[in-house]
Amino acid sequence: MALHLRTFLAFLVLACACAAQEQKFVSIGDLPLTSGEVLLDCRVGYRTLGELDAAGANAVLVPSWYGGTTRE
Repeated sequence: MALHLRTFLAFLVLACACAAQEQKFVSIGDLPLTSGEVLLDCRVGYRTLGELDAAGANAVLVPSWYGGTTRE
């Protein structure tokens, strides 16, 4: 139980910190899907927090569909 609470609190802190960051977008062009359909001119929104270390080892991806929007 304590581990679940600790995990929840960690995500809550991360979500609050991410909400303070401005959302950015990157265009990845046309994105073919496994269904054969294509998302035209696909853009992905993201937020960054902190700085990437020289090795790139401290990056964490938190997809917004796990926690709502990027502001939550």
